[in-house]
Formats: sequence, C-alpha cells, structure tokens
Amino acid sequence: MKTKLLFNPFEKFSELTFLMLGTVSLLIASWIAAAFHIIYDGVINIHLTTEQSFVNAVLQNVIAVLILFIFLYGIGIAVNRRTRIVDALNISLTFRLPLYLMSLTIPIQKPILDKLPDVKEWEHFKPSGIDMALLTAMGFISIAALIYAVVLLVNGFKTATNSKKWYHIVYVLLGLLLADFIAKQIILNAF
Repeated sequence: MKTKLLFNPFEKFSELTFLMLGTVSLLIASWIAAAFHIIYDGVINIHLTTEQSFVNAVLQNVIAVLILFIFLYGIGIAVNRRTRIVDALNISLTFRLPLYLMSLTIPIQKPILDKLPDVKEWEHFKPSGIDMALLTAMGFISIAALIYAVVLLVNGFKTATNSKKWYHIVYVLLGLLLADFIAKQIILNAF
C-alpha cells in the first residue's frame, strides 16, 4: 500500500493538493536556483550557470512545465478524449519534484567540480577518495531521482488517461524527450 502511494500518489490525493504542491515546489526550486546559480534549462536538465535570478529561474521552470504539459495533454487527448487539463498540468508539475530535490545535490558537488582541471591537464588530475565517493553518490542520487521522476510521469499519465496500453507509455516517453529538446532550445535562446 505504501509503495503504491510512493509510486502513484495520483490515485490518493486531490488535484488541488498536487497543484499547490507543484506550484510551491516550483517557487522554492527557483529560489534554490537563484541562490546556487542553477539553471533548469530543459524539462529534465539541470546545470550550473554563472548567474541566475529568481525571476529567470521561475520563468525557466514555467516554460519547462508548460511545454511538458502541452505534450502530455495532447497525448492524453489522443489516448482518452476525457483527459482533463488539470491532470496533465499536475503531472507536469509533479514530474519535476524529484528533479528539484536532485538540484539540492549541486551545492555539494560544486566545490568538487570547481577543482576539475581543463581538459589538457586531465593526466595530472588526482581527485581525493572522498571527492570521488561524493561525486559517485551524487551521481547515483541523480539517476535515482530521474528514474523516480519518470515513474511519476508514467503512472500519473496512466491514471489521468486510464491508459492500459504499453505503447501509450512509449508516446509519453517520446513526448518527454521532444518536450525536453524544445524547452532547452527556448530557454537557452531566451536566457
């Protein structure tokens, strides 16, 4: 029962709960991005940048959420004409929660990444065991967060559209990749 709640919370909580949680999380993640110079430059991309303002971080997050929403709603309508706008929006917002949590690892990684030399000096670079252990742990956390985000996306879509067919999930995953590409182009050209 608890694993079902963890992997498919869409069956348990109301759409208003997800809308509020997603909106508040977006704002908090935008504040974190401004504080630690993080850019959410796509639907699934998080990188360090030289400067970041709260307003730009909010706009980047909103663009990513809206583009994913457009794809999810379009695919949802193709699968089930009764797909609701609020469900597609909530899936788009909730999908990013693990990614926002993943961005909390960036301040831990930044001091280590700042030590990395230019490409020409790699043969002389000898990271400490602690640095390598931390980067490896952060890598595993990032992979787990991305997998969990995709699980939320797929389960949310299946719940919202009442989908039972495997190829609908393929459409969602292809839509995710296309949405990421488009969002990245828009965000990098606009900011």
